[in-house]
Amino acid sequence: MKADDASWQKKIAKEEAEYAKASTEYDEVIKDVDETEAELRKATARLKKYRREPHVDDDGGVYDKYQEQSSTISGRISMCALAALLGVLLH
Repeated sequence: MKADDASWQKKIAKEEAEYAKASTEYDEVIKDVDETEAELRKATARLKKYRREPHVDDDGGVYDKYQEQSSTISGRISMCALAALLGVLLH
């Protein structure tokens, strides 16, 4: 009977140690989540100024005003590259 009781006591002690370790790890993860949420709230407040006219359309979509310019520039670069390639091939 005493051997059985000692076995149970050992098992209970092991499970209590595992519980304490898991509890500590959980508390650390929750602390990290809380810190991340606080950072997100700060970022939301900082970026909220961009969620207004003229940056946002009626549906809430945000558009980059330089998008048109960049596509035109890349088109010009492509045309120059094509012209250079044709010039090399024709000569």
